[in-house]
Amino acid sequence: MLARLAFECGIYGCDGIVFLSDGASWLKTVKDKHFPSALSILDLYHAIEHVSVLVGLLKITGPNAKQRREALKEASVWLLRVGDIDGVLKGVKQYEAKSGKASALKREKEYFSNNSGRMQYGAYAWAGLFMGSGVVEAACKVIAWARMKQSGMKWLKASAEGMGALRCAIKNNEFWGSYRGCA
Repeated sequence: MLARLAFECGIYGCDGIVFLSDGASWLKTVKDKHFPSALSILDLYHAIEHVSVLVGLLKITGPNAKQRREALKEASVWLLRVGDIDGVLKGVKQYEAKSGKASALKREKEYFSNNSGRMQYGAYAWAGLFMGSGVVEAACKVIAWARMKQSGMKWLKASAEGMGALRCAIKNNEFWGSYRGCA
């Protein structure tokens, strides 16, 4: 549906296509299949959450440990915002994992290594590109959750898809035309 809608809206006549996602593997599959030439950007705010997790897994002890942890987190977020993923990884390299957290720490480091090509936030900002998927997530809340996640509601897949299409048509003034007194 997404690929068809993009085509109908003339996406292939654009100068460039950006595919902004939260990093879920299924979204990478969608991007690779339907928008292979698109610039792929990993949502900045999801990446910042991963910085918090990464720093939280580190064994930082001694005097002022809490302040040093916070300083490392702030420095790592700054490096992330300019797109220096190697700098983020270098900053945490000097610490070992908390007890029992070695595999989780390895996973977080791999997250940054594997996605560094989609985390060039300094270049994206310079180009004026969006780096956060919050606008899309907010639209989902307005369109879907406000109507479909009310108390006690349960939906069959076909009914949910139909209601989603109807809500989009209403919100886009494609169902009632210019009448705004509904939905």
